Amino acid sequence: MANQLDNLKVGDLVKNKNDGITWRVTAINGEFSIDFENIDKHSPMSETSIYGKWKENFAKMGFECVAPTPKKTHHR
Repeated sequence: MANQLDNLKVGDLVKNKNDGITWRVTAINGEFSIDFENIDKHSPMSETSIYGKWKENFAKMGFECVAPTPKKTHHR
């Protein structure tokens, strides 16, 4: 999991297994915090964050990596 979290970047999707909500990473502040926005724009819970040593708390809080940001492809 640690390596997967090391590769996590803004735009990637994560899911909280506890409530089934899928979130998009909006900011990563080093080892201190990570911020998310809900991909369901109709949900009353639009943003959330993990503060402190977020990599240690990511799985404990029920989060898992879902999908990386799609890579841009150049077609000729």
